[in-house]
Amino acid sequence: LLGDKVNQVATFCKSKGIRMVCPVTSDSDVLEGNPYFFSAVPSNITLMKGLAKYMVSNYSKDNIVLIKPTDKKSLPMYEAFRKTFNETPFNGTRPHLVEATIESFSTYIKRGVNTRFVVPSIDKSTAMKFMNNLNRSAFRSKADDLFVYGTKEWVNFTDINNVYKNKYNFHFPSPNHLDYFEDNVVALNRVYRSKYKTDISKMAVQGYDVLLYFSSNFFLNGKKTNLIMNDFNMKSISLGDGQENSNVFIIEQENFNLLKVGIFHW
Repeated sequence: LLGDKVNQVATFCKSKGIRMVCPVTSDSDVLEGNPYFFSAVPSNITLMKGLAKYMVSNYSKDNIVLIKPTDKKSLPMYEAFRKTFNETPFNGTRPHLVEATIESFSTYIKRGVNTRFVVPSIDKSTAMKFMNNLNRSAFRSKADDLFVYGTKEWVNFTDINNVYKNKYNFHFPSPNHLDYFEDNVVALNRVYRSKYKTDISKMAVQGYDVLLYFSSNFFLNGKKTNLIMNDFNMKSISLGDGQENSNVFIIEQENFNLLKVGIFHW
């Protein structure tokens, strides 16, 4: 329903030459042929491309295993990671990407070697099956040598034991990151709490960042802005298309907290 409304407004804005900023996740098809459309939130495809580039750049000596999802709706993310990983420029011998399934991945766990599993799936049952299988196979290596890279949707999969996420170094690519303990967040929250008598929500911070950045970009010649949880790098896939934010945050769950460990763009 939200996608239909976004499409309707985007079509109208294109016909009238009006710039439209979408502050939430949108269908990447809306960008095609519409130079007036600006997507502030990277799609899952873009997040997987960013993750692939990040891993090629930072973990080329590790054992990287890509798990093929069993749900069809996640296959485009799998293909995006695979293609980007294999095509990203690299000096020297290109790191090898192992491709496996949820049933066969355990044979690629190597003792004494960091093994990084990429599971590009937004399906809860797929995520649960992988984590349960990993827990049964973890005896093949030390837990500290095993790393799991899922999607941002996994954060809300409460059926996956959070102990497993901590134990197996759970990571995921994210469009943004909000740390309530950072100084700028504390200062903004203090003002918000004084006015509205409650803590600021993540959606409110998203609105603040989007309004601040795009107002500066459109009307103030790109004057530098102090954003709270975003870092925008707008990019068009091809001439005549709209622009999408290509910045990708790499988030790690550590001791039940979500921490930013890297940022990349494709």
